[in-house]
Amino acid sequence: MLSYSVWNRQTGQKQTIAPVCYEDCMNPGKVRAIPVRKTRSRDALTLQSGDSSVTIPFSDLKSGKIEIAEQEFIPVLPRQAPRSCNPCTNCGRCSW
Repeated sequence: MLSYSVWNRQTGQKQTIAPVCYEDCMNPGKVRAIPVRKTRSRDALTLQSGDSSVTIPFSDLKSGKIEIAEQEFIPVLPRQAPRSCNPCTNCGRCSW
């Protein structure tokens, strides 16, 4: 699974588009990742993930105004909460 860094050389602005990861609250330890969607049209490349989206014209890529770097994405498991949660919030972590 890949994440993408989009760097605009003119403004120096860098934006990272990464997969969205979440843990199933009823099955603790089960993590699901939704990958970045890459869509090509005639004149632009679009990267979408969750709420974030970036559309990059091919002319900007060819001219060097914008650079895209791919990195491997490794999901990180969140820290587990203690099992003695009082008051209970019915999260399902303790199988209650």
